[in-house]
Amino acid sequence: STRAVGGILKRMLADKNPTVYLSSLRLLREFVDMRDAEIRGGLDKSLEVMVTKLGEGNTKIKQETSSSLLYLAQHPGAGPAYVAGPVLKPPKQTNVWKPILARLEFVEQLLGEFESSGGTGLG
Repeated sequence: STRAVGGILKRMLADKNPTVYLSSLRLLREFVDMRDAEIRGGLDKSLEVMVTKLGEGNTKIKQETSSSLLYLAQHPGAGPAYVAGPVLKPPKQTNVWKPILARLEFVEQLLGEFESSGGTGLG
């Protein structure tokens, strides 16, 4: 069921309409709240889409994306290392600085939230 919901979320998160995107972030949180177990794997593609939104010009989209990624990082079935993976991948367009800066700012936020220790997978 995680993969099925992940596929639906991926399509919703890729929508260009900010209202649809923000609604899909709320759905993502609801889904994560219902799951106690592992959510990795089923949300990989959704995470990739979310990471691209970190570089958006729309401040609300950028803030909500960052907040949702941190929320996932705090979930025991995901964790900070799972979220950091797609963030640390180079963007498709490496000659554009805004997406790179946005990713670096998020990594800084993630590291501030989860100090480098053995249990987080960031150490």
